[in-house]
Amino acid sequence: MTSMVDSRTVRSSFGPGESEAISLSLELRPDRVILDDEPARRLAQKLGLNVIGTLGLLLSAKRHGLIPGLRPQMDALVATGFFIALELYDQVLDLAGERS
Repeated sequence: MTSMVDSRTVRSSFGPGESEAISLSLELRPDRVILDDEPARRLAQKLGLNVIGTLGLLLSAKRHGLIPGLRPQMDALVATGFFIALELYDQVLDLAGERS
């Protein structure tokens, strides 16, 4: 799916990080773009971009043996102000086989 979007539209709709990630991804066409903001994710998917979130990236890293566990990584994110709903936190731990 090829779609032309004025970069000014993207910039005015989201924060600078999401806007730049989407704009750059449209230009470079990477395998995935990392986005956590739900409206930005939806737009990126509509534009034909493959989206992964921070937690999905961490889960992939665990599955590939790049990190030993998710709980310490997610706890560190939460400690810096990254919001993870409790249900999602538990779901990711289940997927990683770390929930007791």
